[in-house]
This record gives sequence, C-alpha cells and structure tokens, in this order.
Amino acid sequence: MTPQAATTIANAARPTATPTAQRPDPLTPRQLEVLRIIVEWTDIHHVAPSLKELAWELDTSSAANAMRLLATLVKKGWISRTPFSARAIQVLHRPPPLPDCEWEFHSSPDFLPPELAAEFLAMAGL
Repeated sequence: MTPQAATTIANAARPTATPTAQRPDPLTPRQLEVLRIIVEWTDIHHVAPSLKELAWELDTSSAANAMRLLATLVKKGWISRTPFSARAIQVLHRPPPLPDCEWEFHSSPDFLPPELAAEFLAMAGL
C-alpha cells in the first residue's frame, strides 16, 4: 500500500464532525416539554430523572411513554443514553430559552363574578 493510499483510508475513517456538533432535528411541543423537564430536573437534582420520575413529571402513568419519548430525543440528536443504566441521560443540546413573560396582577374586583367581588372587597378591608 502506498503512503498516499494509507492517508486516504485514514482520512475516510476519520469522522467529519462529532454528534454534538451537528444540528439536531426540530422537536414537537411534547418533545420540547420532555427535554425541558430533563434539563430542569438535572439542574436541580444533579442527576437525570429515572423513567418513573419522568413519567410522573409528564403526568402519565406509563414509563413506556417516557421511554418512547426519550428514544425519539435520542434519534433526533438532542440527548444520548447509556444502555442498561437507570439515569444515564446526557443532554447534548439545551432547549431554546422560553420567551420572557411579564405577569401583571390586578387586585381589582372587576375581574371577579359579582358574588365573589363583595367577599374580595371585605377581605381586602375595602
């Protein structure tokens, strides 16, 4: 084998980009919700959620649904998982930030039904 052929073979075997450098596929709203839950859980608890914990957070009774959603996130390139390990979820790409929302609270009885407005005014001492 010539040195040039060996170099060509070596370059062909070398990956062009790491999986985390690739742009992941877009997510559905439910998949985005799952990814945000995983990121938030991991940030708070310093460990990824288990399938049961993820199912509980998703308000579903089946860990199989959580597993199916995780498999989709792996396929789309957002997370990776280690087989046969309970909490081995690694986030490869963080979800986009939520838009800033400004909440405006009104302490006016105008937003209440008339029967509750009187009670509200009495509680507020007005």
